[in-house]
Amino acid sequence: MIQLQMWTAVIAAPAQKMGEWLAVAFIGVMFLMVIVTGVFYFQIGSLWLQAFLARTHISLIQVVGMKLRRSPVKDIVRWKIMAAQAGVAISAKELEAAALQGADVERAVLAMIRAQETGQEMTWNDVIAEDTDQRLRDGS
Repeated sequence: MIQLQMWTAVIAAPAQKMGEWLAVAFIGVMFLMVIVTGVFYFQIGSLWLQAFLARTHISLIQVVGMKLRRSPVKDIVRWKIMAAQAGVAISAKELEAAALQGADVERAVLAMIRAQETGQEMTWNDVIAEDTDQRLRDGS
């Protein structure tokens, strides 16, 4: 009987240490998940919250998609807020497409705001086409 207890103690000791290592590994993985979630929130969640509070229609999925496409998300949110507060209807997709084309989007948004204030009929595509033409003229 004493020999059986001795073998049980010999077998149980490594199992107990294995359980301790599993607990430490589990805590480490959970800590990493909290860190990743925090970084996600501060990078993406704060941009979405800013857009939401400004009552622009940018979803969290759109913000994540823009981040994955390496678009200038912070600028797009800022431009969308500028346009929305001035009452100019420009979608986040249009802003992102123009930014990826290399257009001066801030200048284009301001041109749309000025056009609306002066009563001129101007579309977003017209403004971006004008910006593209200007860049081509300056580059040649």
